[in-house]
Amino acid sequence: MIVLFILYVGMSATGLFLMKTGSEGMSFELAKNFLKMEINLVLLLGMLFYLASFLLFIFIISKNDISYIFPISAGVLNIITFVLGAAVLKEQISGFSIAGLVLIVAGVVFMNLK
Repeated sequence: MIVLFILYVGMSATGLFLMKTGSEGMSFELAKNFLKMEINLVLLLGMLFYLASFLLFIFIISKNDISYIFPISAGVLNIITFVLGAAVLKEQISGFSIAGLVLIVAGVVFMNLK
């Protein structure tokens, strides 16, 4: 189950990263009561990765306690997206965001103590 969990987090983080990078310059338009948007290949790949991770997550929670899996997966995913955002996308990091990250790491550690 650990392998599936790592695969879920990796696919979800990859999907989020690709959707972020693929959505730059994207346009939305409401035309004749329909939403029209241009989707490039990077955005589409991100959506597919994220959808696949969602389906995998459904399988994971069907076999485990959601009260245990969800907080840990959300924490780990927050940590990974924080690092990707800072390292790759050069997003701003503040003292408060680092403090929040430390609290998330502590929460994930405490959730794994038995």
